[in-house]
Amino acid sequence: MAGYENGSTTRKQILDACVVLFYEKGYFATGYDDICAKAHVSRNTVHYHFKTKHAILDDVLWYFILNNRNLAAKYCPAENCHFLIATYCLWYQAKADPHMRRFLCECFQNEQVYIGRPDIPDIHVMMYTYLWGDFKKLIQIPEYSFV
Repeated sequence: MAGYENGSTTRKQILDACVVLFYEKGYFATGYDDICAKAHVSRNTVHYHFKTKHAILDDVLWYFILNNRNLAAKYCPAENCHFLIATYCLWYQAKADPHMRRFLCECFQNEQVYIGRPDIPDIHVMMYTYLWGDFKKLIQIPEYSFV
């Protein structure tokens, strides 16, 4: 069994490939063949570590949240605020970066959210109303804090 890699190393390799692919191409435009080629693994290996493509999506989203959380921990001494700041940073990235915006829209595209406004796509209303409009008012963070 020469060349055997630790399972966690292979899982990380697949996840790292998906982070890049989902960011650059988008979740829906990325196929298993793309993932296998980028991660240098077989399709069976991908299915062994992640039962569905949606399971990969969840881990990639968590990867972005944890990166922002670690960044928040660097600059904010209040530990109970780290995930709150990380979430704010993620949505700010969505506002500023079209790749991240597409990725997050694809993440939540199939989530069931009732808005009651048939003229506006649910995801846009949810992102603005719940995460931009009310959130900034609630904690009173000025726009320039995260530029």
